[in-house]
Amino acid sequence: MININPFEVILNAFKPFLDKEKPPINVMEVSNLWFYFAGSMSTLRNEEVAYNVIEDEELKEWFKDAIENLHKPIIQEIKAFLDQESVPLPKIYSDFPSEDYRSIPQGAKLTDEETANLMSYNLSLALKLGMRGITESIRPDIGFLYSRFIAREIAFSLSLKDLMQKRGWTQIPPAYYPTTEIKTQ
Repeated sequence: MININPFEVILNAFKPFLDKEKPPINVMEVSNLWFYFAGSMSTLRNEEVAYNVIEDEELKEWFKDAIENLHKPIIQEIKAFLDQESVPLPKIYSDFPSEDYRSIPQGAKLTDEETANLMSYNLSLALKLGMRGITESIRPDIGFLYSRFIAREIAFSLSLKDLMQKRGWTQIPPAYYPTTEIKTQ
């Protein structure tokens, strides 16, 4: 069996192009990065709001880690890249302060389980958008940028999945058993 390290494959695919002269960024690359940046800003905002109402201490710690070590760094990298390319940025929101809003009634906030599932969905969407960014980028440096984001998002997704399974928060579809037999010719 061939031992393939996916990160080495990605690096080797992009490495020869990273130090050479780059063509101008194209409209699709700008659009994808701009949308990814805006989505990351919205997700960060949601994480900051959620952090203030989460009751489960382990989930709260996961959100703090995601805020500081996933979304803020991704936003900073994209902002620096778009600034370097002279691309105007979408509206940038200021951070929400950390507060304790445990007195908010349940009907006015998501439960910890709902918050975890929403974040799981957001990470899934980010992975899909990141893969789209890789496949639609012409410049290797942009593809490599997305590959770094995806690697981080996978790591955070897996840790969130573990926590959700431990708490019984994963939404698992029912088993499917066909009622009719499939006939082959």
